[in-house]
Amino acid sequence: TNHSFFFREVEHFNFLKRVLPKLINSPSVRSKKRLTVWSAGCASGEEPYTIAMILHDLQGDVLKGVEVKILATDISLSVLAVAKKGEYSADKLKLVPGYFLKKYFNRIDDDTYGAKKDDPVQEP
Repeated sequence: TNHSFFFREVEHFNFLKRVLPKLINSPSVRSKKRLTVWSAGCASGEEPYTIAMILHDLQGDVLKGVEVKILATDISLSVLAVAKKGEYSADKLKLVPGYFLKKYFNRIDDDTYGAKKDDPVQEP
């Protein structure tokens, strides 16, 4: 459907916030020192960017020594191109908490924000 926005299905992200520390500290993740989160059907990228913000906020002791990757896939190459660009209308960001908006986005113009990128988007 390519219908997507940040913090869509907010209860899923609240669950993710609660379970991630337990998952990261599990023997399977700690022994491999790696965690991959797959966002299937990611459309234009709002869900994987939301996951990235949540994970980034957990940094510190919780993620210490663990390599984290987010695999964002979709059948549509055109929406993946939008996701890679990381620019979104203010309407798509209406559920993003103000703290996250300020920390993770730059205002491009009156109605457009761009995701701040510490690392370039990598393709598999």
